[in-house]
Amino acid sequence: MNTATAHIPALILCGGTGSRLQPVVSDVPKALATVAGKPVIHRIFDHLIANGIEECVLCTGYMGAMIQKTIGNRYEGLRIMYSHETSPLGTGGAVKKAVEDLSLAACLVINGDTLFDYDVREFIEWSVRSEAVATILLTALDDAQDYGLVVTDDAHRVLSFQEKPTQPTAGLVNTGVYYFQAVALDDFLSGSTLSMETDILPSLVNGRLYASIVSGAFQDIGTPGRFEAANKLHESEKG
Repeated sequence: MNTATAHIPALILCGGTGSRLQPVVSDVPKALATVAGKPVIHRIFDHLIANGIEECVLCTGYMGAMIQKTIGNRYEGLRIMYSHETSPLGTGGAVKKAVEDLSLAACLVINGDTLFDYDVREFIEWSVRSEAVATILLTALDDAQDYGLVVTDDAHRVLSFQEKPTQPTAGLVNTGVYYFQAVALDDFLSGSTLSMETDILPSLVNGRLYASIVSGAFQDIGTPGRFEAANKLHESEKG
C-alpha cells in the first residue's frame, strides 16, 4: 500500500446483538460465528492482511469481553485495538466514538457480519483521490430486494438511499464498507446513539458522499438463511 494509505486503520463494527441470527448462533457474538469452520472475523482479518492493512479497531458492545479475550491484540501481522461501548450507540455512534477515542483523521469502516471479496487498497486509494469526506462501496445485485437500493450519478455522487423494493429488482446495494474522514462526523454529538444507515449516510447526501462500484462475492451472514448460504459456499470452496 502506498504512503498515502499505509496507516489507515480498519474499524470493524461488531457490537450488535445479532438478534436475527440468534436462532442458529446464540452462544457467541456474530463476529465469532464460524463460517465453514473459521470465525467470520478471522476471514475478515485474512482479507485485510492480504490487502496490506496493518491495524484494525474492533468496535465492540454485546459480548465485547468475549471478543477481546478470544481475539487478543494481534492476529498474525495485524495489530488489533478495541473501542468498547458500555451502552448501545448504534453503528454510527460506534464509529464516532472510535474516531474520537483514537484521534483518527480517517478510517476504513467494515460491517463485521459481511464477507466481501474486494480490493481494499484500490478502494482506499480511490477514496483518497476523490477528496470526498466519505465514500461508500457498492455492488450490483440482480435482486436487491433484501437490501434496498443506492442511487448515484455519473460523477459517482450518492443521490439517495431507497427502501427495499417490494419485488425482485436489480440495482446497486450498500456492502457495508466505507471510508470516512473524521470531519464527516463533526455534525454529530459525541456519545449519541446513531445509525449509519438512517443518520450518518443520509446527512452526507449533499455532494459529500461518493460511491465506488465494484463486483465480487458478497455474503451478508446476518440471518439464518444467509449464514447457511455462506457456510455452503465456503465449504464448497474448500473442496
